[in-house]
Amino acid sequence: MYNYDLILTYKYPCNDISSNELYKSEFLKAFNLTEYDDKIISDTLNNIYFKQKILFKEILDYVSKNHNLKITLTPQECFPILFSWEFFYITHSCISSKNMHDKNNFLRVLWIALKEKKN
Repeated sequence: MYNYDLILTYKYPCNDISSNELYKSEFLKAFNLTEYDDKIISDTLNNIYFKQKILFKEILDYVSKNHNLKITLTPQECFPILFSWEFFYITHSCISSKNMHDKNNFLRVLWIALKEKKN
């Protein structure tokens, strides 16, 4: 089960803990875990993907066509990329938001971040 209520702080510069360590900790908290469990994370990501795939369709199509890996990835296989350090805080905010206007704003921010990462 995903923790939609979690407030992420790993990108805030005032943290005493390194951003990478805090990301790892908050990532686990988002999945209600104390240690990494690939099956639970995969199952939860698949569940979120199927609930949100329409919302993320254009973004995932873009990632699928423009990623830097030497293999072909489907949009569903690209979904975990949105939970990487660079994009997790935006993706989490988007899927946690109950307001469609806010979701759309987060999608715009995510779109810009993905395009900037590509360049």
